Amino acid sequence: MSGVKPALLKIQKKIDKILEDIVTEHKMKRKASNNTNGDEQDLVDTLLNYEHANKPEFHLTTNQIKTVTMAVNLQQKQSNGQCQSY
Repeated sequence: MSGVKPALLKIQKKIDKILEDIVTEHKMKRKASNNTNGDEQDLVDTLLNYEHANKPEFHLTTNQIKTVTMAVNLQQKQSNGQCQSY
């Protein structure tokens, strides 16, 4: 049981790195294209719009974007698993 916590922390760091890479990649693409309202936006692009809007009533941080992205992906995988079980 004592090895569980370090293993979970290691997994958490790997997941955070993956999500950080995804957000960074989207930011780099936005910067290169100078296009924040392109037609081919996905969830991360939409959330980044809120991060860059700097509106006090609704502002997202990079960590919040990573959390939302992970939650949506987990929910999607759970929903797909439920559909496949029928």
